[in-house]
Amino acid sequence: MGMLKKEDAMQFQKIHGQILRKHHLFSALSDSDLAKLMHGTRVLSVGKGEFLFQQNEEARHFYFVVSGCMKLFRTLPDGTEKIIELVPSNQTFAEALMFSSQTMYPVSAQAVEPAELFSFSNVDYMALLKSSPDLSFVLLADLSRRLRMRLNEIEVLSLKNSTHRVVRYLLTQIVGSEAEYPQFDLPVAKRLIAGQLAIQPETFSRIVHRLKEEGIIDMKGKEVTVLDRYALANYE
Repeated sequence: MGMLKKEDAMQFQKIHGQILRKHHLFSALSDSDLAKLMHGTRVLSVGKGEFLFQQNEEARHFYFVVSGCMKLFRTLPDGTEKIIELVPSNQTFAEALMFSSQTMYPVSAQAVEPAELFSFSNVDYMALLKSSPDLSFVLLADLSRRLRMRLNEIEVLSLKNSTHRVVRYLLTQIVGSEAEYPQFDLPVAKRLIAGQLAIQPETFSRIVHRLKEEGIIDMKGKEVTVLDRYALANYE
């Protein structure tokens, strides 16, 4: 891990600028603003099972996952672990804390597979926000989208049964795909997905097996093929 040197900033931008520009937090930045932000960026490598930060540590940075997958979870008073989110590559996390009076991370972040990340300074990004109204509106739109996602998750977890949670999860993986038989890879182990859905791993496997038997999906290893999108969307 390390801080980018000034002379490396332009090369760093050339290599990774395209990836970052596809993300809403960076798409509205000018070339010069992106270069300023990246000047203070740290490049981190986190091994499988390694912690990036732990619950209640001081929050001074937010992160972009270049590769791998990060697990965000809370440790409850009884010692059990509640998975809040699985963050795959090309996604960010912890940026909302820039606007919160809370100065500590409310979750722990752990790599579920080897991961590379960019660590951005909250102070540096906030300075750019103050000078760019367009960027502020983009970020507000993202935070609103994430709030809607969280409300949907609360509804699913509190009102819907295990089968509906699994079906809903599978459907979110194919949003935007126009393929007749859309395919995707499970981003992490089934037990982690089950934890995110607040169900037991064996329950997740049993529901997937039933969907396979009924010809609605096929699964080979981590690769899932949706054979009947309508039947999946209307499955009870």
